Amino acid sequence: MATRHFIHDGATLVQDALHGLALSNPSIRYDDDIKAIINPRHDGDKQVTLISGGGAGHEPSFVGLVGDGLLSAAVSGFIFASPSVHQIQNTIARVGGSAGTLLVIMNYTGDVLHFHLAAEKARLAGFNTAVLVVGDDVSVGRQKSGKVGRRGLAGTVLVEKILGALAQQGMALEELRQAGEEVVNSLATVGAALDHVHLVGKPADPTDRTDQVEVGMGIHNEPGCYVVKPQPSISDLVDQMLDKLLDPDDADRAYVSFTDTNLCLLVNNLGGVSNIEFSAVTKTVVDRLDRRGLKPIRIYSGSFMTSLDGKGFSITLLKASPQMLEALDAPAITPGWSTRPRPDVDEHDLKTSIERACYKLIAAEAELDRYDSVVDWVQAAGEALQALRQATSARAGDRTIMDALEPFITALQAGASAAGAVDAARAGRNSTQGMTASFERAVYVPEEGWSRVPDPGAAGLVCLLEGLLSP
Repeated sequence: MATRHFIHDGATLVQDALHGLALSNPSIRYDDDIKAIINPRHDGDKQVTLISGGGAGHEPSFVGLVGDGLLSAAVSGFIFASPSVHQIQNTIARVGGSAGTLLVIMNYTGDVLHFHLAAEKARLAGFNTAVLVVGDDVSVGRQKSGKVGRRGLAGTVLVEKILGALAQQGMALEELRQAGEEVVNSLATVGAALDHVHLVGKPADPTDRTDQVEVGMGIHNEPGCYVVKPQPSISDLVDQMLDKLLDPDDADRAYVSFTDTNLCLLVNNLGGVSNIEFSAVTKTVVDRLDRRGLKPIRIYSGSFMTSLDGKGFSITLLKASPQMLEALDAPAITPGWSTRPRPDVDEHDLKTSIERACYKLIAAEAELDRYDSVVDWVQAAGEALQALRQATSARAGDRTIMDALEPFITALQAGASAAGAVDAARAGRNSTQGMTASFERAVYVPEEGWSRVPDPGAAGLVCLLEGLLSP
């Protein structure tokens, strides 16, 4: 067992950490039934409810950003794993009100799916909900990211700070969502790290990664643009990162055209860089921007979105409108803001894949109690598939769970027996071996890995269906 941590039980770590956060901050409340941090002063009938969340391991995001002028609540999954639909839906029910609820999430497939399904179930229960997906990472680029789009990174914190202030000013739900889209379209982020992070309770990675830097590595260990070896000077490294953010001729990554008049800078510590070193990194970023004729009018520096013990940092640039600047300057009451202006596949990953498969199969769960025959159940499965297609653009052929799910339901609709439909799902699963990935973290792994195994989500669904058929 690795001994790099004081606590080695990853299963209890998240709950204990959330308890500890609430114990040290009497202005927030921890709801242990749904693993959510809640602002008890928020009134969902008077202003839009802002809920965010995702996998644990990125603290203070998102649970440390709950407070007046920021998030109304944040729901946490296990480390690097999305919270469940049940958690999210119950958080909406407990915190939301008649003013509506906006779910602000990072662009990762599990979060996108679970939060969209929870929003749909909440709508059926009478809650007015909307979802804003934040993608700000430019490291992978348009060609590589394909249908996935930009990954969510530290720019999400700026989105939530701006929307929190606008919600407090009384902005309506749809206006708030549109304002959020404007902020997302004005953001660009790139990161760099010296090493992959170490997951609590897992053996340490023995790979020697000394004297190198990975430019563009994601906050879950996803690969970035490239590895630089030997490690460059901090000035050279920052210049390479700024090239990814600022080069207008890079058609793959030029998402935003930045100017000197309205530039905001956020330098984010991934968690493992010492304070003294990180302050020097911030100065270097400002100096290198100055050499390019860019002087940020707002500078934020600190640990806003971490990656466990990741020794790295990210740079976020925001092309800010006057409304955004006013919102950024608005006061917010939360320790997370006021005091701090590629994991290996294991059994938990498999559990997560199967859990997602279950949620996808019962996307129309709220309607299932009116179906009591095989014909009706097939109809329900078809409606569930349609609901799922509204939450994701993934389709068969993208190397996802859809490669098994779509042929399974299609076979049922065509009159196949349950066993025949499972055979169709198996064939769909097998077809993913060697298939180019278009979604989830498989997009970011080396292509030679795709030929070794079928898609884990499709494989998990087949295991679930085979279990349902077993006597």
